Amino acid sequence: MSMNLNALIGDIVKFLDGKKTYICAIVLGVTAVLYSHGSIDGLTRDILFAVFGTGGVMAFRSGMKKNVKPEEIKDAVEEIKKIVQKK
Repeated sequence: MSMNLNALIGDIVKFLDGKKTYICAIVLGVTAVLYSHGSIDGLTRDILFAVFGTGGVMAFRSGMKKNVKPEEIKDAVEEIKKIVQKK
């Protein structure tokens, strides 16, 4: 059974790869709608915003870390420095 559970978790992780930010955004949108219709209270809204907002930022950062090479970041920082120095 442990082997099947590990395989299931692996399949879920593969499915969610690249979708976590969108899922967090959808949950935040649904939370806002539910709050505006009075279906949830302010405390519940705040908790959901904190959890899924943080989750969305973490998923975004994880995606950026996978896709952006360090030398690209260094080049971008150098370009920004040049622009700032001109002003």
